[in-house]
Amino acid sequence: MQVFAFDRDFTVDVNPYPGREAVPLGWVRHLAHETGHAVYAIGNQDLAAEAAIPGVVDIVGRHPDDWDRWLGDKRPNGRYERFPERRERLALIADLHPDADGYVVVDDIDLSDVDGRDHYHAWDFVPALRRGDIDPLLPWVDDPVPDSGYTVEDGSTSGDSDDAGELVTEPDDEDRQTWVRRERSR
Repeated sequence: MQVFAFDRDFTVDVNPYPGREAVPLGWVRHLAHETGHAVYAIGNQDLAAEAAIPGVVDIVGRHPDDWDRWLGDKRPNGRYERFPERRERLALIADLHPDADGYVVVDDIDLSDVDGRDHYHAWDFVPALRRGDIDPLLPWVDDPVPDSGYTVEDGSTSGDSDDAGELVTEPDDEDRQTWVRRERSR
């Protein structure tokens, strides 16, 4: 089981970062309700209701001895006196799942300095998920298909000199390679 912590604004498609790819809300819901993963809202708490996932108050509620430390009393306006900082929220979540296989944070705020967490911006998370880097069993993982439409099992050609081609490394992604078949001269 992996633990996912999602921000909402500039991360999920209900309020995406302008000009960037966002995580579909349906993906957050699916991760939370259709897999064995644990999923939390750590930013704008509207996501907790939109995706029906635990938010910060729920996380603190699972640490009942620390309620006053993290939240204090509820004010007349419905807000609490205090609220844990983002990094503190991640620590509280980790305390709930000490045996998790991994911790994934998806947030527009750079949290890559938090030890033991894999941080992604939404525009990095979506392609990583599609590649199967996070969980290869999720339904959004794309099956690899060569760009040329030719099936390539092991990166080699058939041995026929007319079937010459080359393996090209993608300029933006050194780990991704595409088999390009050269056109035959006539």
